[in-house]
Amino acid sequence: MTHADLQTDLLDTIKAFELLKTKKYADMNIVKGKRINRNFFDNLFTFGMSMVSSITLGAKLDDINAQPKLFTKKFYETLQNIPKDFSLDLYLLYEARKKSVNIDYIDVDFHKRRYGVSKGGGTIFGKFKLVIRTFKYIINLKKEYDRNNYS
Repeated sequence: MTHADLQTDLLDTIKAFELLKTKKYADMNIVKGKRINRNFFDNLFTFGMSMVSSITLGAKLDDINAQPKLFTKKFYETLQNIPKDFSLDLYLLYEARKKSVNIDYIDVDFHKRRYGVSKGGGTIFGKFKLVIRTFKYIINLKKEYDRNNYS
């Protein structure tokens, strides 16, 4: 999966797919982008979100919204209650960590958006809305995990 606004070079998706194909014996694997050449504020924001997510959920999560994300069919088939919004990125990585799925990274450059408008992150107000929405999802995800594992 990748953003439809072409911030992510489509060639990065091919690069990720080529890496995923080399994992012949891995039934479940993810290859995801790791953003490079970003400004200080964006790096700080991503680091902060990664830290809060990792600490709250008890799983190492980094650069959650980087694209592309490619994963095996077998991993996909293990997923339940898949969110249908921007929480999908966080959900996929959290599920991968819980299931000890290997995550490989490729460096990606995010470009200026060619089409559409940001749905949460392009402005300070947008980033604030994204933080609030993400924190709510993290709390609900943690509650669901605790309920399923400690009931």
